[in-house]
Amino acid sequence: MLNVVGITSDDIDIYIPILKVLLDASIKKSNALLTVDSIIKAIKDRDMQLWIVKEDEKISAVCVTEILITPLCRILGIVALAGGNHKQWKDLLEQTLTDYAKEKACKYIEIQGRRGWNRILNNFKQISVVLRKEV
Repeated sequence: MLNVVGITSDDIDIYIPILKVLLDASIKKSNALLTVDSIIKAIKDRDMQLWIVKEDEKISAVCVTEILITPLCRILGIVALAGGNHKQWKDLLEQTLTDYAKEKACKYIEIQGRRGWNRILNNFKQISVVLRKEV
């Protein structure tokens, strides 16, 4: 059975090996301003949330979120998302994150990432492209 599980900061240590495997390549491809270790620390400090997509005991994907507070609203930001077989779990993950965002009084869910996520997260609307210049 496929399910999405929120992992508490107290339980993260058992998931560190799979986080390193799944997130490391994703972070390197996106030139993110985070490392796997900084994400793990933020989850332990309860500044970010970890979601695991499981089929029985097999982990299919991991998702890391954070709640952003702006002057106008709260946003559930998807910081990292990695895994295979997206078609099998994307709708369930989206519904789980939507429920969590509502529970936390967030107005939006956002993801900044590679253009390929447009094809996978087709219920999301592209509103901008993020460009960055190193100085």
